[in-house]
Amino acid sequence: MNKKLIITEEQYKKIKFFILESKFDVMAKNVIQDGDIITITTQGKKLNFVVVDNTNGQILMDVSDKNSDYFDRRAFLTFNSFNDNKLELNLASEKQKEENPPQFKTWAKWTLKDIEQIDVFRDGKVIDGTNYDPNSEENKKRKSRFIETISTLSEGDSISLETEGKVGTLVLDFITKTNDFANFEFSEKTKEAIGNPNISSVDILFDEKNIEVTENGLLNLNVITYETKDGNVEKKEEKIKNVKNVNVTNPEDSKDEEDNEDEKENTEDDLDDKKIFDILTGDTQLRNAFYKKPSFWQSFKAELTGKKPKGTGYLVVKGLIDTYVKDKISKKLGDGFKERGIIYFEPLSLIEIPYDINGNREVFRLKNEVDENENYVYYKGFDDSDATKSDYDLKLVNKDNFQIMVKEKTKTPNVYICDVIKLYKVTSEKDPKKIIIKKSKPLEDVKIRFIKSDGYNAENKN
Repeated sequence: MNKKLIITEEQYKKIKFFILESKFDVMAKNVIQDGDIITITTQGKKLNFVVVDNTNGQILMDVSDKNSDYFDRRAFLTFNSFNDNKLELNLASEKQKEENPPQFKTWAKWTLKDIEQIDVFRDGKVIDGTNYDPNSEENKKRKSRFIETISTLSEGDSISLETEGKVGTLVLDFITKTNDFANFEFSEKTKEAIGNPNISSVDILFDEKNIEVTENGLLNLNVITYETKDGNVEKKEEKIKNVKNVNVTNPEDSKDEEDNEDEKENTEDDLDDKKIFDILTGDTQLRNAFYKKPSFWQSFKAELTGKKPKGTGYLVVKGLIDTYVKDKISKKLGDGFKERGIIYFEPLSLIEIPYDINGNREVFRLKNEVDENENYVYYKGFDDSDATKSDYDLKLVNKDNFQIMVKEKTKTPNVYICDVIKLYKVTSEKDPKKIIIKKSKPLEDVKIRFIKSDGYNAENKN
């Protein structure tokens, strides 16, 4: 017998508002991009905005309705601005619109009530909205990005599937892959988390039909698990539900180092041939310049004496690479950054980077203000490991706390597009005496303004 659930109109409204608010949170963080059009339907009227900037769900946008009293005014909202069916915005005056950086707290309050719908347009088409469409282009892209991440894994990689709910983060170690699926082994912590010590491995399928995107933007994955019981392997079809983040790690990418370990300078004696060729491979003009591999007799003699065979011409190559890459960085980012001096900076939005340490979820934050006690870095000069980067990013370091990769100069003086990476320490499982420095997934395309300081020559805004 079919049963019906009867709810009051007031209960229906509460459910509807909750879905709207949850959906907007996801859109603000994961969907809306610079240049998109946001259409807000409120009290039967439509208000249109063009997105100027979206950084981590903090959105600057201009009113684009020519018939509106607010035409061309700039507004600001965040992913948590939508509550109780009201959208809380900040509205700038013409003078405040020119502020750099914007002082949102001083802008006038603007409240839109009785929100009926919020849609996002890109290139004239609706790509997402609070009326959910599971077959939207954005959801197809989410599925495609997930499959691309899984299908490009290699030996030594692991993935962390961050889920909402009691299970938390599932750590899976990559084993092998075919054209149809990737096979993973469950870590011991993951077995404990799901309460099944018998489960041994899982196949994640490459077919988009086996991936569902929920209304909240989470992924549900149809997978095949393998359990070992009494010597027999049992195959089951299962679901991994509510995946909100996927991180790829590789132990080889982590750097083992003791606390307060002194920096070591590269010398000809500790030259590694592979490292040199990795550097040179990044540019065809350098590949064959000045450096020669050890000859057969040099390698043979080195093997007899127990020493490592060395190529020749390292100092010439090192000087050439330094000059070449610094010139590339200078052309791309300017000459504002100076080696060894302290550099103060101001993020144009709050920076939040989640990461897992010893099974616990942590969030690293940098305030969007000038804080000389926290918001500072050093440029330690050109690092060999950066030479293989074709885009020649510039690495700024705050000890073993975080890194900023400066990628692109904006039209605004002293403001750059950067990636921010959290560094954190864990004890090596293989050697408890060693400390491993791990890196979080980069928070990409953050806008940061650098302040005049010993390590940075600020540009004149005029």
